Amino acid sequence: MNVSRYQGKTSQVPKSYCTRCLRMHNKVTAVGEPGAAPAKHCVTLCVHCGHLMTFDELLQLRDLTPEEMLAVKRNKQWPEIQALQEKLRNAVAVFLRPVDEEQK
Repeated sequence: MNVSRYQGKTSQVPKSYCTRCLRMHNKVTAVGEPGAAPAKHCVTLCVHCGHLMTFDELLQLRDLTPEEMLAVKRNKQWPEIQALQEKLRNAVAVFLRPVDEEQK
């Protein structure tokens, strides 16, 4: 996976919260489309837990409907989305691991 692909334009969005971990988000970074700005129905991942969500018309985070999730899974970028979710989850797991475990 080309990590540089995930370093795009960062945009401010209204404060919103991940529907899984409840962490606050007020910025998003475009993936794969330089200069892209977030819009209604764009999918996004929580940088803290990797949860997949979408934006509503007010750019608030919300869970995908079952139909939207099916459409995302059919998208050719689904394997990349899954790989990025796994990277985020692994990064969180390492960050949250007690210090004494890191020394083993």
